[in-house]
Amino acid sequence: MTPELAVTAVALSLAGILSFWILRLYRKLQAMEQYRRDLIVNITHEFLTPLTVIKGYAETLLLDKPDRRQAQSHIEIVQSHADRLMKMVEDLLRLSRLENVNPRERLSLVDLREFCGELYHRFKPRLDARKIAWNFAFKPPLGNIETDPGILEIIFNNLVGNAIKYSEPGGRIEICGEREGLNVRFEVRDRGIGISREDQKRIFERFYRVNKDRARESGGTGLGLSIVKHAVKSLGGEIAVESEPGRGSVFYFTIRA
Repeated sequence: MTPELAVTAVALSLAGILSFWILRLYRKLQAMEQYRRDLIVNITHEFLTPLTVIKGYAETLLLDKPDRRQAQSHIEIVQSHADRLMKMVEDLLRLSRLENVNPRERLSLVDLREFCGELYHRFKPRLDARKIAWNFAFKPPLGNIETDPGILEIIFNNLVGNAIKYSEPGGRIEICGEREGLNVRFEVRDRGIGISREDQKRIFERFYRVNKDRARESGGTGLGLSIVKHAVKSLGGEIAVESEPGRGSVFYFTIRA
């Protein structure tokens, strides 16, 4: 091969590689743009629903001048939807902070048995109301871990809260943990209604709800699992789920600790 042909071959090879990476970057940018559009549509929809309700009942109060009992009922509905809007704003702000947090700045030693004891007492009224049993088990030598306790609390508050929400009365929730090299693996198990395979692919997306009606009735914003995903990621870990409709779910995640 002549030097000219060799140079041409190298140039074509480099051009092919460059074209491949440009195409890959273009597709990634397209996906990001689609995600941005979907997010705006979801946020608009989620905010529009309670705002429409608030506006409608406010107009009724101003124009129709209902009696005292009706007015009280309308005000309670307005307050309920205003609270839901506030919770969505708080969750969105929490997500934003988690995306930019550096947990290494707030590390401290966490006693897991004490942590789970506090978690149990926090949820005890809801557990007792639905007669749901509770158990946690950590395999030795797991006892104390070095992590950000505030972020760890966000993760467990959301996962345990969901486990209770979607468990039938008389169910059971288990929290397990064990060390895996430099990581710690946790599991939150329930025997609730479970999640279909199709829904499992999307449950960590913002505003995605498996059961939209039930989630809205219980005050859910559709941001909880997205918050969990970013919280776990900020601690250097990953999260996944295994579930079967009617047989419960297992959310398992790892953190660097």
